[in-house]
Amino acid sequence: MAIPNICPKCNIGLVSKDEEGKPMLVCNICGYKREITNYTEHTCSACGYDKATIEYFGIIVGDEAALTMYKCLKCGKVEREGYA
Repeated sequence: MAIPNICPKCNIGLVSKDEEGKPMLVCNICGYKREITNYTEHTCSACGYDKATIEYFGIIVGDEAALTMYKCLKCGKVEREGYA
């Protein structure tokens, strides 16, 4: 089973990069590339990049709002929307 964000050739972590407007995971050792397909439009408050992965946690407790987490594909900053 392949581990996400790990290079299948070098077995090291892939880094996210923007190549021609497409978010990619890239290996800095061998050059392996894979396009990131599960992202959304979200502007990062730290670097201004407009693409992020998203995790939706829904309603955790009945009296709380839903929790959504965005992770910037450029700098890695995680931002919350809702309560935790």
